[in-house]
Amino acid sequence: MLIFLLSFLDKWAIYSSWLFIPLLAKEMGANLFQVGLVSFFFGLGGFISYYLFGRLSDVLGRRKEFISAGFFLSSLIILLHLNIPSLNYLIFLRFLAGFMMGIYSFPLIVLASLSGRRERRVSLVNAFASLGTFMGWLWAGICRRYSLIFISSAILFFLSFFFSLSLKEKKGKRIHIPLFPKALIWKNRWIYLPFLLRHTGASAIWAILPVFLVSLGGSKVHVSTIYALNPLVQFSMILLLLPWIERIPSLKIFTTGLFLSSLSFFLYSSIPDYRWAYLVSVIVGVSWATMYTGALLYLVSKNVERGTTTGLLGSAFSVAMMVGPFIGGTLSHLFSMRLSILFSGILSLTSWITFLIFGRKI
Repeated sequence: MLIFLLSFLDKWAIYSSWLFIPLLAKEMGANLFQVGLVSFFFGLGGFISYYLFGRLSDVLGRRKEFISAGFFLSSLIILLHLNIPSLNYLIFLRFLAGFMMGIYSFPLIVLASLSGRRERRVSLVNAFASLGTFMGWLWAGICRRYSLIFISSAILFFLSFFFSLSLKEKKGKRIHIPLFPKALIWKNRWIYLPFLLRHTGASAIWAILPVFLVSLGGSKVHVSTIYALNPLVQFSMILLLLPWIERIPSLKIFTTGLFLSSLSFFLYSSIPDYRWAYLVSVIVGVSWATMYTGALLYLVSKNVERGTTTGLLGSAFSVAMMVGPFIGGTLSHLFSMRLSILFSGILSLTSWITFLIFGRKI
């Protein structure tokens, strides 16, 4: 239960402090391109960190130390958000936040996968992460004030650090992994590539969605509740899947998520006002719950190098968070936010078609 609690607190802390960052950047004078740039550097920090510490956890056969250190350092970085004198400083802090949060993320998932009933435990970690995301986005809407959001996020990270000290772990077998594991990347390419394409489209949307929803008549409370509905649906969907999770092929779960992602992104591009976003958010929640759970289950069941392969998935996630906001911000700045979201739908559809053509062979 401790691992599930940490997953819950972690995502509550991350996403409460993340939700209004685009609006904060806008209030500091950023244009839509610069709003995307803020998210780009957050993704860059995670891209480096997810793989680096996922691989180290395999090489050293240890996870607990990375988990505790990551939580503690994240609490310090979030406190620095209380005094942001310039847009450049915000960009630098978001890079550090992405890096620190990548230290513990996949070692935590791998630690859950090392016990019995792996599929069930990994799915529950993902479910409680979704519940934490729900709390984070809802909490951000309740707090509204940036200072209160950052203080509460830092407290949650510190609580996670404190609880993580009680984690128990037997020293695992050390695994030799090259610094650049091209064989592992190639082996799992039809998971990584569709995941990367889909989440690039998603990140392009999330980078500008708060601004888009406000332009359609939404308030900060509406933005928060629309975002919060997504992970609440994720949590519910994973619990619904749980009785059958050990019997349904992980690749079927994965491809269902890719298809539903495409559908939801196309719908986002055509909504007439913010109220329709609640319906789309339900579909997005189902799509992420199935896609991400399917990807994780496949990687931890088909690879001994679980920290590295899931860390590489995290790096793909971060590349998407780097490239996606750049695309979303640039297309929105040059053309329109609707066109940017439509392009995201095309990217996601491409990911689904790519998997249908090539992925079924793995």
